[in-house]
Order: sequence, then structure tokens, then C-alpha cells
Amino acid sequence: MDLDQQDLFGEGKSTDEIQLEEAIKLVEKSGRRIVEDVEDIRTLAIESGYQVTEPMLFNDSIKTIKDLRNYFFVRLWSKHSSRQQYYVDNLKNELRMIRLFVESREKRGLDRFNAIQQCVAIIDIIFEYEDEFCFKEPINIGVLGQAKSSWITEKAVYILNTKLQKEEEKKAKKMIEMIEASKKIDLKAKSKELAELLSNVEADNGKKEG
Repeated sequence: MDLDQQDLFGEGKSTDEIQLEEAIKLVEKSGRRIVEDVEDIRTLAIESGYQVTEPMLFNDSIKTIKDLRNYFFVRLWSKHSSRQQYYVDNLKNELRMIRLFVESREKRGLDRFNAIQQCVAIIDIIFEYEDEFCFKEPINIGVLGQAKSSWITEKAVYILNTKLQKEEEKKAKKMIEMIEASKKIDLKAKSKELAELLSNVEADNGKKEG
């Protein structure tokens, strides 16, 4: 009976919907915010003074710790094929190292998937900019360690951020150039149009005088 009455006076809304609306009103009345989706989270973060950037997607086929471990060795053996013949399987230790590697990025505020994506980018940077790291020993999975080798991760992140910033600057410059190009006035054409306009005006004046 109560349910029927609430449906009757609730303009067709269910009991749960009515209770939810009342709960939201109560929360908002207390000065708190209701966050319903990602856009709300983004807005709230910006209003709180944080800079919000979109998550970077580098290789969405890599989703697990094991995928990331395999990706590292694909990069290693693609660049240094001779290393493969000396490889000794130590999967348990490798997965542990990769897990700690991913967790180090999660601690910076990323969820598991996006932390793995950033790790993909870091691995790419290590191989693409290998000379800048001045490694004393041949690259192995130990470069992803978060103890004595944590400086490698931090340097790779710095190189990655610098690279991404340069790419954004290029995009911004290109956009500005396109906007400026679209606003450029063809002075020669405008001068010709003005001369024709004045000529027509003078011709009309001559007709009137005659």
C-alpha cells in the first residue's frame, strides 16, 4: 500500500528513485558534492586547483603484468637479438619486478590499466634513448627495478614528458599557423576591390551630374 501511494504521488517514479532524489538533496544541503561521472570528477579536480590531463594510450593490447613482461622482452630481443641465446628463464622474479614497476606508477595516481600504459611508454623510452642512460651493463629486465635502478624510471619519465610537451607545442604552433593563415587578408585583392568600388562610385556620380 505504501509503495502504491509513493508511485501515485511520485509522478510515476519508483520508491528507489524517490529515496535517491531525497538522499541527493540531503547530501547537497550539507554542502557536499555528488559526483556522477568522469566529467564531474574532472570538473571537481579543476575547481580544486588541479591540472587534469587525459590518460595516454600507448598500446591497448597490453593489459596485464604478464603482457608487460612479454613486451619488455620483445623490445629487448628486437634491438639486441644476441641477448636471447643467453636468457635464463626466471618468470616468477620477472613478474614480481614488473608488478613493483607498475605499482610505482599507481602510487603517482594512476589506475592499473593506465599505469601499465605508462610503463609501456617508459620501456619504449629506455630502448629509444638507450645512449642517454649511459648503461654500464647490457640492458636486462633489472632496468625496471624500483630500488637502486629507480633513477632509470624517473629519467625515462622525464624524457617522456619532455617528448610529449614538444609534440603538444608542435600541435599548438601548427594550429596557430592555420588560424593565422585563415585570417590573412589578400591586400592586393582588397586594393583591387576598393579601386573598382571607387570607380563605380565615380561613374554613378558622373551620371547624376549629367
